[in-house]
Amino acid sequence: MDTEARLRSYTNWLRQQYQITHLPDSNSDEISTPFLNHLNDNIRLYVSILNNDKIQLDDDGETLTNLELSGINLSAPLPMRIIQETCQNSAITQNEDTLQVISNTTNFPVIMHQLISTILRIDDISFLKLP
Repeated sequence: MDTEARLRSYTNWLRQQYQITHLPDSNSDEISTPFLNHLNDNIRLYVSILNNDKIQLDDDGETLTNLELSGINLSAPLPMRIIQETCQNSAITQNEDTLQVISNTTNFPVIMHQLISTILRIDDISFLKLP
């Protein structure tokens, strides 16, 4: 088995799935990821350079807003606890409806992975509204 080659193949494929759009009149870019939310939409992240060594990644409020629009009461005890614990466990901050992380630019790969993982976990709250 050539697991290394398969892993390289996967990471090459994954890299090709990302799309970056510079947001006009801003210091931000939108990153469309290959990961899908419960609406089958690509998860989008927004990256902003805060200064020479600080970067912010966030979801622009899409994760929690989409859940609310799907009929999930995020102020109910269970969803609220899931969101708080998930954010706390992955060092993600909830700023109103936005999930975000601020870190050194050198930590970009780690914080991007943490934010995507957190969004996917929180998005699973959609399963609380079963028919």
